[in-house]
Amino acid sequence: MPFTKDFTPQALNDTNLFKSIKIGNCELKHRAVFPPLTRMRASHPGNVPNKDWAVEYYNQRSQYPGTMLITEGAFISAQAGGYDNAPGIWSDEQVAEWKKIFAKIHENKSFVWVQLWNLGRQSYADTLARDGLRYDSASDNLYMDDESKERADKSNNPQHGITKDEIKQYIKEYVHAAKNSLAAGADGVEIHSANGYLLNQFLDPKSNHRTDEYGGSIENRSRFTLEVVDALVEAIGADKVGIRFSPYGTFGNLSGGAEPLIVAQYAHVIGELEKRARAGSRLAYLHLVEPRVTNPFLTEGAGEYDDGTNDFAYSIWKGPIIRAGNLALHPEVARELVKDDRTLLAYGRYWIANPDLVSRLEKGQPLNKYNRDLFYAMTPEGYIDYPTYEEAIAKASKIVEEYILSQRKPFAVNDIIQNLHNKITKTEVVRILEELTTSEKITSRTFGKVLIYSSKDIPINYEVEFGDKNVDGKYEYQSLIQLNEELMEVIRDEAAVKKELEDIGKTPTNDQLKQDVNKFETEVTALEESMTSIQENTNTGKKLECTHIQNSISSLEKEIKSRRKIFNNIRSIIKDQVRPKSMNDFLEELGIENCV
Repeated sequence: MPFTKDFTPQALNDTNLFKSIKIGNCELKHRAVFPPLTRMRASHPGNVPNKDWAVEYYNQRSQYPGTMLITEGAFISAQAGGYDNAPGIWSDEQVAEWKKIFAKIHENKSFVWVQLWNLGRQSYADTLARDGLRYDSASDNLYMDDESKERADKSNNPQHGITKDEIKQYIKEYVHAAKNSLAAGADGVEIHSANGYLLNQFLDPKSNHRTDEYGGSIENRSRFTLEVVDALVEAIGADKVGIRFSPYGTFGNLSGGAEPLIVAQYAHVIGELEKRARAGSRLAYLHLVEPRVTNPFLTEGAGEYDDGTNDFAYSIWKGPIIRAGNLALHPEVARELVKDDRTLLAYGRYWIANPDLVSRLEKGQPLNKYNRDLFYAMTPEGYIDYPTYEEAIAKASKIVEEYILSQRKPFAVNDIIQNLHNKITKTEVVRILEELTTSEKITSRTFGKVLIYSSKDIPINYEVEFGDKNVDGKYEYQSLIQLNEELMEVIRDEAAVKKELEDIGKTPTNDQLKQDVNKFETEVTALEESMTSIQENTNTGKKLECTHIQNSISSLEKEIKSRRKIFNNIRSIIKDQVRPKSMNDFLEELGIENCV
């Protein structure tokens, strides 16, 4: 499982994210919340949570004690649904399966809240028609897109603005689903009033064109949501109820930040919740989708709304607030948000791919990359097969070790990364190599600026294969080790000459000598870089053209011999001097016209 690239994790163990907090009757050990994530693995017919995989899915993601999990949306009734493979919580068969899931979460000493879901016009008119059900929303024939209208027309199931009696029926179904949730063992429920679903359709002026007491004004558009809240508080208690909003959301063709009064709308409904709180019925929490995510089906960073924030909610609501929206890849944002002591953070997609996400956030560990194509696939793949960090590293270590031991020539770190198709980060490769070196399963040697590894039975001698066969049909080889060692001698000679010049006369005063010394330093640096380049290309398995290598090696050998001869002669003359000499003095005594 590859890690996410271009991401630098930060350990958040020193932030409020790992400070305990009480939500309802749940004593959380940290403030990372597993949010509702639709996965489409329920069985059809019946909308029953998957009997083969669901328990394990929630088990994996509740292993860190004291974690708060909110389930994927669960339909409050058949009429509220319309997705064949999303679960419900209205029937006995559904409740029986949820009981197993909740028991496993509690066994892990974590907590679970059920999100209560009603699709409204986000459903499929033809699927509902198949089952003899209405296609509901806040208003008649106000479709969210052409596809929805086409489905409705073809199935003869037009969008229906629900009546007051149907609103009352839905409220009863919310209460029934909430009671079923607690009977199954849940710690509480979350009312889904976000992301373009039915309650959100009533809140938003773009989808609600009603002229009765459920439409028109801000107060009227809040009415349905508040009636659901009041009914659930009366039925199961305020401390077992939370609610989710997405003020800037546009999913389902809603207003988002384009509506000037959208903040006023949510300020009103949140204000009504705070009014009830001060009267003794404070909900357990508010759950807000950040403007960083206006459409849950867009990739990270796409569709962000930059001209608004959810900060206004803090000046109204005085209870806990969960904030959700593209936080896993932005620990610097998370670090700032949790400075407020009432804040919890929800992590979605990356908790799918990282069942041990809480531990990774705590320690600043890399994150598994998720597979978007499997988010809604009816398979265990992409659902319960994502590894923990320890499992991923163990598997990577085995792959790297097997790769190393299978090689019959030395190589550098980049060789491993390239040959493993970037499925493991360079940091992890280096860590694994260090462990293998410490355990003496492999050896290493530094050449210039390159650290080279090899299995113990393969000597690191870096012979360069020219790539062309000679007349005898054999490859020509030239050892770079000897050249490398000679080059090191050249470098040492340079240092020695400079020191001896300083010893006999401090700093040379002759400009010509200074220039030649500087020129010498430049050329030795270039020589070293040339050698390093040859080594790096050789070590990483990159074949250079035969002529290129031969010319490079010949040039190096010639330069090394020339410099060594001059250095030795200069050293012998220097030893007999009592004062610094100019380069011309050296030239004259050496009997040569040019040096270096």
